[in-house]
Amino acid sequence: MSPFFRLCFFFLISSIWLKGNFNKEKIYLLYNSRIPQSKELAEYYANKRNIPISNLIGLPFKNQKSVSKLDYTRKFLIPLRREFNTLESPPQLLICFKGVPYKTRPSSKDFDIKKTDASSVDSELSCLFIYNYKKEGAISNPLFKKNPKKNFLPLYVGRIDAPTWQTCFRLIDDSIAIEKKGIQGNIYLDISHKYKLGDDWLKAILKQTKKEFPTIIDLKTSLFPESYPLGNPAFYYGWYSLHLDGAFLDESFRFAQGAIAIHIHSFSASHLHNSQFGWVAPFLEKGVCATLGNVYEPLLLFTCHLNIFHQSLREGKTLIESAYLSVPVLSWQQIVIGDPLYRPFALSPQFSKAQDWERKGLEKLRKKSFRSAKKCFYKAKSLYSKESDKLRQAFHIADIFVLENKKIKGISFLLKYAKNVPENGKVAKAIFIYINRLKFDE
Repeated sequence: MSPFFRLCFFFLISSIWLKGNFNKEKIYLLYNSRIPQSKELAEYYANKRNIPISNLIGLPFKNQKSVSKLDYTRKFLIPLRREFNTLESPPQLLICFKGVPYKTRPSSKDFDIKKTDASSVDSELSCLFIYNYKKEGAISNPLFKKNPKKNFLPLYVGRIDAPTWQTCFRLIDDSIAIEKKGIQGNIYLDISHKYKLGDDWLKAILKQTKKEFPTIIDLKTSLFPESYPLGNPAFYYGWYSLHLDGAFLDESFRFAQGAIAIHIHSFSASHLHNSQFGWVAPFLEKGVCATLGNVYEPLLLFTCHLNIFHQSLREGKTLIESAYLSVPVLSWQQIVIGDPLYRPFALSPQFSKAQDWERKGLEKLRKKSFRSAKKCFYKAKSLYSKESDKLRQAFHIADIFVLENKKIKGISFLLKYAKNVPENGKVAKAIFIYINRLKFDE
């Protein structure tokens, strides 16, 4: 049997056994042979995840973020097909490491979203064994919503990449650490009110998680405001701003270990190595363990459906499985950053008593049981040790006053709270900003 037909055969039957329980023998690691650190990172990952060292593939790329479509064919497509055609069975997962270009440039200067052949390298590589597909525009992803519709399955392609090499190594270490001790923290959801579809994804996540994590949802049109006490964020999903903004601007802010954060924006990953641009790179430098982004405009419908992504994680699936189940198309703009094998729910999440009281308060608040909700938040406030967590409970209580049509009382409550806190410029600033938000919110 020729290599081509052997590959086709294995992909035809792969739907029987390809459940994401990846065979380590079928995971391959792609690094830039011109950059020693790229190989070092791939070897480090292979050692940590017990991947055969013989599964490392080094290809010589220029140190650049993008390649032309012609160079994609020459530098990626041809050598990788040649490499994999010698195998008895095809690879399941390919992981690209920092140093490997991450996007292809459009062939035409006249950009047309429906006809462009620009894409992320990773999404293009997912189609490595799909022959003669149309390069312009996107093609359907047979894994989307767990409902394969084609006689092939794509190659899973992930990436360990970041602005710094140090961060890349941390992504690996944090993933393994959390799988051993369980994810800890809160969930934050940032509604946009721009398009119903995106907001519906976030509201669906709230329904999934409201009885598990303390899940704080911001229903305002703006993002969580500057200085808002985002305590211990294990998951963040939101949209829609061009660059890192709001509460994330605090220089001291850090995500919880193992955190996953995604902010939907058309070009969130277009500058993967610039921590001052977009969302993906800044998130990574603020401690995020895994994230998804777009290298060019994807259109909202064709980006990651966040509710499917998070539900897949909750079911114990890996980062890469969850990403591929949640995106409708391939040969397109998505890029998956982080250890593809990361399973944040490998163990049950861990919660403190304070978190549990905050969660109960948020659940009662959404049911409009305001009196009970206040009691829960006061209890949580008494149990939390960090001032930022205590302040968040005060904001919850102020929100209740507003919902009770007692805005003035809510503002007075926060002013009184500020007087009782020892001199703390950060807390005072947060309260000032939040009060202004309450004043002008109708």
